[in-house]
Amino acid sequence: MPVVPSSIPTSAYLDDAVFEAERKAIFGSSWQLVSHVEKLRSAGDRIVVDVVGQSIIVVRGDDGELRAFHNVCPHRGAALLTEEDCARRITCQYHAWGFDLDGALAHVPHESVLGPVNRGTHRLMACQAEEAHGMVFVNLDPAAPSLATTAPWLEDTIREYAPELPSHTHVHRTQSLVKANWKIGIENFSECYHCTVLHKTFVTGIADPGSYRVVDLGTWHRHEASARDGGDTAYNFDTSATSRADEFRVWWMWPNFAMQSYPGGVLHFWTWHPVSADTTLVTVDWYFERAELEPWQEDLIESHAATTFAEDPPVIESIQRSMSSPAYRPGPILVDPDGGPMSEHAVASIHKLWNESMRAEGEQ
Repeated sequence: MPVVPSSIPTSAYLDDAVFEAERKAIFGSSWQLVSHVEKLRSAGDRIVVDVVGQSIIVVRGDDGELRAFHNVCPHRGAALLTEEDCARRITCQYHAWGFDLDGALAHVPHESVLGPVNRGTHRLMACQAEEAHGMVFVNLDPAAPSLATTAPWLEDTIREYAPELPSHTHVHRTQSLVKANWKIGIENFSECYHCTVLHKTFVTGIADPGSYRVVDLGTWHRHEASARDGGDTAYNFDTSATSRADEFRVWWMWPNFAMQSYPGGVLHFWTWHPVSADTTLVTVDWYFERAELEPWQEDLIESHAATTFAEDPPVIESIQRSMSSPAYRPGPILVDPDGGPMSEHAVASIHKLWNESMRAEGEQ
């Protein structure tokens, strides 16, 4: 099996300066999943989300459009909102400056006494917000390519695998604060070489490891595997011809988002939120037709949390600790030209994307 050397320096997993550079070069212009549309259905609905350390307001406008703004009042810098709600105006909690849902300054208390304030100069600072078949994404860079341009496959893929997702409701979030750099988590997620060693329930009850393939498509990867047959499955699910009972799929998008379809068409969403150079908040969100779960749905969520989700962090954290050891040297990345189940070519792809992003930032 050909060997590709690691192309990311160890310092990239340890240094605060590199982490800060990543926040600008990578996360400052990438699309980040922030919500399901159920929280933003009506005009005036708004939520407050953290996007790599930036507090962002996402709002449904009177015209039905989604918009995103930095949660910073242009008067004195106070946070405008602290929680999700619904109102036709965004009012600052400090001096009560009011902003329309398109970010325009609409009201300044006592302006007749204090003198006129330039409405054009003091708008809310905008980001981008887009919806992809029920899932809401934000990009901090107002000039970045649209989500539809960046990931033209995304909306159609979600619609194909979860046609009713926009009407679903959020039922559970599995979450873990992992003491490791975000890239280690992404690299781990992008290969199944370790699956037969670490994820016994996954390879015996979810997917056939011998059929596992990762297709490198540049800024996104598609994982494919056959499902375990009938009585060998880890949970019960619809086995009708329309349920996708025979397949396991993953779609990962640079830099830190993935959606995963378990056999039976059970779609759920992963995000890796960088907190610091050595800490990552990993979340998995589940959506179903009703808030009251069926027994098999509860079993699946609990099993996933107790097995696959729980099995990775101890190893990932050990890798992070090893990065500081004098004994550590970046090892080889094993690449199967046929993209077989043991291949780590997707890890090499991530390293390529990281280097391209950081190089582009350095050239500016």
